[in-house]
Amino acid sequence: MDIDFSVAISGLEPAQFMNVLFGNTSLQPTVQAWDMTLPPEMLATFGGPRFGMAGLRELVNAPTRPLTATALKPMGLSPAELGELCATLARGGIDIIKDDHGLANQAFSPFDERVRACQDAVNRVHAETGHRAIYVPNMAGTPSALFRQAEIVHELGVGAVMVSPMLVGLPVFHEL
Repeated sequence: MDIDFSVAISGLEPAQFMNVLFGNTSLQPTVQAWDMTLPPEMLATFGGPRFGMAGLRELVNAPTRPLTATALKPMGLSPAELGELCATLARGGIDIIKDDHGLANQAFSPFDERVRACQDAVNRVHAETGHRAIYVPNMAGTPSALFRQAEIVHELGVGAVMVSPMLVGLPVFHEL
């Protein structure tokens, strides 16, 4: 069965769109949403990846070869230790070095210190070897913390970030 509704009901807001889509159907145990087709005006509000795979490949200077990626582990390392781990991984040829999803802004690894240490490490390895790895920090927290974190990563020239939309909320994710 297909159900159509006017996109005007959503106000072109991601959270209200999800509310309209799942609000009433979630109360009905036998109703499942299997697929959806969005009209162009709604698609335009979501945007999508700004650079896509082509942009990611350009960032790490790997136009055709397979990309390599890893997560920083284990939890509990200091920013300095994580920075050294980033340097080791970048020297080893890893293209994308992302925070473990559990890293946020903990006392043992404050966000700003960790991002600075890891970004400095990948920059240093690039200067030494020519290999361009990117560090991808995990952004999490309150809306004000997220926007402060966005300022930090922008100032430091970080190439990408990781944000979980359902944890930070669709409106905040959309605005970021």
